[in-house]
Amino acid sequence: MLYKDYTKELIGFKDVTVTLVERKDSCLHIHMMMNRKVHNCPRCGKPTDKIHDYRTQQ
Repeated sequence: MLYKDYTKELIGFKDVTVTLVERKDSCLHIHMMMNRKVHNCPRCGKPTDKIHDYRTQQ
């Protein structure tokens, strides 16, 4: 876990959890999840921490 914490600090992301660090060929893949936080629902405007969907971004 110390390595994942160091990776997060090295790349400078805030409020994320590093879930996996792996090397594929000449690339380093860092898998992260954003920590859930309360936000306003775009439909009703009430506070919620529910997630509508997940997306993989490169």
